Amino acid sequence: MFGVLVFALAVATSQAFLFNNPTCRFPAPAKGFKPSMYQGRWYEVGKIQTAGGAIFQEGCHCSYTEIEPVKNKTDGEQKVENFCRKYGPDGERSTVDGKLFNMKRPGEWQQSFFPFVPPVDYRIIVIDDKGAEYAIEYDCGTTLSVTNYCIHILSRTPTLNEETVQMLLKKANEMDLNPENLPFERTPIENCKYD
Repeated sequence: MFGVLVFALAVATSQAFLFNNPTCRFPAPAKGFKPSMYQGRWYEVGKIQTAGGAIFQEGCHCSYTEIEPVKNKTDGEQKVENFCRKYGPDGERSTVDGKLFNMKRPGEWQQSFFPFVPPVDYRIIVIDDKGAEYAIEYDCGTTLSVTNYCIHILSRTPTLNEETVQMLLKKANEMDLNPENLPFERTPIENCKYD
């Protein structure tokens, strides 16, 4: 895992020298957000990511995230488990654990995966009224003067109707969250079997 991290840092650093380095955006979290709305399973419908953010999801199919509150914490801290199958629905299962902490306001945290990597800003910027259908998660961080960002379109079910996907992408674009104009990549879900 350390080798992957070093490689990701090298890719991100080279990206900064080859391309215009964007800055993080700081959109407001979704109105009326409560941490309980985000808890449970979320399937990744698709994403927009810079190279540094994408390295952890390379080859991922059938991606989903489990969010649960950290026991005995009253400050909104959440445990995050990211799952996927590598290079196909029957591929090796990959799990990356992290945490959401230091909640500044509901829907706005810091996210950390590894103790030696600086945390990133993590926000739920759109979610339906009850947290029962869809959400947009935006995270961004700058390390060694290199900025990486991710925009994740999430659903409570493995699929989301196209009209809703396009509405969510439009909202992300209106917030200017994708300054590099990177393409939206759908998460492969064909033949996925979820645990």
